[in-house]
Amino acid sequence: MKKYENYTKEQLIQKIKQLESKKYGLVWDDEKEPEKVVLECQNNIPILKKIDEKTIKTDIKNLQIF
Repeated sequence: MKKYENYTKEQLIQKIKQLESKKYGLVWDDEKEPEKVVLECQNNIPILKKIDEKTIKTDIKNLQIF
């Protein structure tokens, strides 16, 4: 991690502008109608299913902590 206390005022302003321009999380496409987004999510988003045979099991009696 960089030491921001050594940055000039201009460098700090530039860093803030960079951070403010980044978007995190869900970003909705303004061009699509909300109803279309719901339909696309229903048809195109994979749904995970639990498969008991593939579950990782831990033997608590023989658990070793390093």
